[in-house]
Amino acid sequence: WRSFKVMKSVERLAQEERERNEAKAAARDNRKRKKKKKHQQKEELSEEVLEKEIIRKYRIQEWKRKELKLVSQYWIVFAALSIWDDYADQFARFIPFYYTLKFALLSFLFFPQLNGPE
Repeated sequence: WRSFKVMKSVERLAQEERERNEAKAAARDNRKRKKKKKHQQKEELSEEVLEKEIIRKYRIQEWKRKELKLVSQYWIVFAALSIWDDYADQFARFIPFYYTLKFALLSFLFFPQLNGPE
């Protein structure tokens, strides 16, 4: 009877050991699957991030191009007015509100909401 009990307890211990090993293997497989899934998501995410970054850089470049165009036009008009102002100073005193009109024109050119240079 004793040997039967010992055999049963050995079988029970062996069964528990098998179950633990199976649980460990299942947990290992789950970790591998999660890791693989996470890696795939990371690749997809990196592709999306890369695409968004490219689009953002293009928009920034487009914005810089428009901004550069407006600023260039402003400074060209400002330089032309400054040169004209140096030579035409003696005639400017005969034009009423010359400096007020010049200020209004430069303000109109300066503010981008007004689209002055265009």
